[in-house]
Amino acid sequence: DRVADAVVSGKSAEGLLDKMSGGGGGAATQRRAIQRKDGGKTGGKTTVEDFAKAEGVGQADADKAGANVKAMNKMSLAQMKAHLGGPAKDLGPRSKKEMLGAIMSGVLPRWVARVGAKANFDGGSFGYAGANQIFATEPSDVIGLSAAEALVKVGWTPAQLGGQVGNEIGLCVLDTAKAVPDKGGSGKDVTPKVQEMNWKSLAIAAQDSKKNAYFHSQLKKYSGLHADSLTAADLPAMFELAAKTPMGAKPDTTDPKIQEQYVMFRKALDGGLSASKLFSGMGATISEKGELGAREVMVVNDDSGFKLTPDNSVITSLGRLEQADVDKLL
Repeated sequence: DRVADAVVSGKSAEGLLDKMSGGGGGAATQRRAIQRKDGGKTGGKTTVEDFAKAEGVGQADADKAGANVKAMNKMSLAQMKAHLGGPAKDLGPRSKKEMLGAIMSGVLPRWVARVGAKANFDGGSFGYAGANQIFATEPSDVIGLSAAEALVKVGWTPAQLGGQVGNEIGLCVLDTAKAVPDKGGSGKDVTPKVQEMNWKSLAIAAQDSKKNAYFHSQLKKYSGLHADSLTAADLPAMFELAAKTPMGAKPDTTDPKIQEQYVMFRKALDGGLSASKLFSGMGATISEKGELGAREVMVVNDDSGFKLTPDNSVITSLGRLEQADVDKLL
């Protein structure tokens, strides 16, 4: 079910990354951004710089936030356990301003967190062992929150929340610097790798039809359901369009074929890469209401199987998820 013969060429990938990092766009690209009609749920904001400007985040804020991430990166497991249950829990998560500053700083966290059914974490895995990459956040963005608050903040959709009502929700914090035996059983010790999570990093991951074969099968699935086909060869254009489209907005194009392809593309992202309709691609989660949530990072498997051990993780209960608590937030 792979679309290996349609994998994007390296040249196309380089062009995509150049465009998504600001190269080659020129005044025409800027004019298109200004003329954007659908502001989606973000008022037209698409980049971390857009959000930082709106929140008044400057370089000094980014430097301070980056220093705080570096300080947390030095924590031992015992210190992290104490931190999660200490005064920081009562203070609650960091501010939107500091969260955006952390993204802008470019400092990647050693300690990453996920929120979900506690039973899954108790089973010994931070995420699906066969996935090439998964979404995660920083402990600083979810500390002290209730089950419903934490799930909404890390980007769970209303439909996903409904499936967890009645379950005990857990917060799992993983030390990505602590090695574990590789899942292949070769005896080699490996560690999962942390990267930025944005349109650029997701575009690079999506192009690998071997490591992300399921995503490519989703492309084939949705292509077969529509007259206007969508293949891996269309990915550069789709990711470029997504990067310019505010979360929750329709793409700024009048071409019906591209509009149809974009719908298929977002469905394939959701089904194949877990990038739901709420995925912003700017490094932070955004809720159904359009509110900023938590920093998003990519955790790459690297043969670790996302394995949890007593030496590399902390799992705490956030309590049972109640429908009434969900309703208050949506």
